[in-house]
Amino acid sequence: MADGEGPLGPANARELPPRELESHFVTCGEVTPPTEFKGDLTNVKVIVGRKGSGKTHILRLLADRSKSSRESTYCTLDSNFLLDAADRFREGKPFEQVVDLWVEIWRVAIAASVLSRFTARSASVQAIGALDEAAVKADELRERYRPLVFSEAEVLDPLQALGRLLDRYPHERAFSALRREARLGDLESELARILHQYKPMHFFIDGLDEFAGRDPRSWLEVQAGLYKLVFLRDFGRGQSKLVYLTISLRKYVYSEAKRLDGHGDREGGVYQLQWDARAAQRFLDSRLWSARKKLAGKKELKHGRPLASWLGVEEITPPRRGRPEAVESYVIRHTRCTPRQIIKMVHAFDDHIKVQPSLPITDRDIRSLVARCASENADNALMTAAEELISQIGCRSFRRPNNRFVENALVAFVAERLGSIDIQGFPRGLMRDS
Repeated sequence: MADGEGPLGPANARELPPRELESHFVTCGEVTPPTEFKGDLTNVKVIVGRKGSGKTHILRLLADRSKSSRESTYCTLDSNFLLDAADRFREGKPFEQVVDLWVEIWRVAIAASVLSRFTARSASVQAIGALDEAAVKADELRERYRPLVFSEAEVLDPLQALGRLLDRYPHERAFSALRREARLGDLESELARILHQYKPMHFFIDGLDEFAGRDPRSWLEVQAGLYKLVFLRDFGRGQSKLVYLTISLRKYVYSEAKRLDGHGDREGGVYQLQWDARAAQRFLDSRLWSARKKLAGKKELKHGRPLASWLGVEEITPPRRGRPEAVESYVIRHTRCTPRQIIKMVHAFDDHIKVQPSLPITDRDIRSLVARCASENADNALMTAAEELISQIGCRSFRRPNNRFVENALVAFVAERLGSIDIQGFPRGLMRDS
């Protein structure tokens, strides 16, 4: 079943219609909703959380709210165009050096994205007006910074600009030549002057972990570079108060990027999504109650225990434990307390009830449905854990002569556990520069 077909809507917030972003958000414990962010939204630099913890939902909400005072652009990675580039740009260099190179690559991509607002043939009336106020002609701007004009036809978001950049300058030698030719410092200063006549820009960059399983180490370098750029105090020179970045990262990427950054004063711009059983319970109850008219079975839900009243089952007795457990607790502990998995579990119950509407759902039915979803959750958790471990090879404590043994052992372990799941990308990312 597609995620969007269930009563709670899409399990992945990327598929959620903009008009439903607010109504589908639930305030839960340590999970901070955008309405509670203090001060200017540009102070929010990084959203950190596990896979399925709601990073995309919050980022999209922030992007929507940011529109009231600046140009807001949400973009997400929808293809794995970075993998080959990450391979080429590494070329045996130390981890920290590769991360610093990605800082510069991201910096150029952001500048090219801003530039496209004013050089594209489809530039807005406001952008054209800002050029007039700054006494700059679009044709002159295109000619002056030709190496960074990746499209004369359309405005590019940062990820689109990054893709064009890597196509045109596919390795470090070509990129170094671009940096000498492009006069990036001059461009950033000129863009700052134009933006003063335009409006501040806020980019929200999401989805950089979607393809991490194909090459965890390279994706760590790419994301750590973006993290460092976000916190560069002189980012964009004169643009520093006119171009803002907010990104999403998984916990392990944030931990490594923070270690590399070497500063302890970044917490003010970082929001970590801390899901526990209590927050998950609140999320489940709230979402069930708001969707009560869409649930199969048409039972009347009770405020205190909407799941139990919907299913008509208050307790489950797991055979191995041999003692009864509240149905809510049983379900939640098999979801890793993440919103995405909770939604998928509810949809599995809903599908079952639709198929057999005249029959009550039983303890055995619930255990069977939970087991099916939990098996998928376990495989996803194992894959994520493997990504995290593999990404650390070449960093910190994995810098030892026996790296090759560790790498091969990880690949064999994941392959044996996941069986038919495609993991062919793991060896490619592993067997390179241990």
